[in-house]
Amino acid sequence: MKKLFLIGTATLFLATGTAQANEDFDVQCGNKRVHVYGHHGWEFTEIRRSREFREITWSRRLPERFFRMEDDRTIYFHGRKCRNLCYGFEECGG
Repeated sequence: MKKLFLIGTATLFLATGTAQANEDFDVQCGNKRVHVYGHHGWEFTEIRRSREFREITWSRRLPERFFRMEDDRTIYFHGRKCRNLCYGFEECGG
């Protein structure tokens, strides 16, 4: 019975996406626009977009040691607070 309960619980978590939930958002850190992706380990990528079409024209990965993230998704880059950006109908976090 206990084994059946554990299997059912694991299936429920996988079906609802709880076990693999990732966050994906952009922040403005000074003159850098940074794409943040991850959940337990974070990736920070500096991006540049074309002004007309908002397409990504250039990007490079930034070292995680340059950033500090607090529990409420507040991000600091070299000790300075970054500003969360929203596009379209996305929710703004923080």
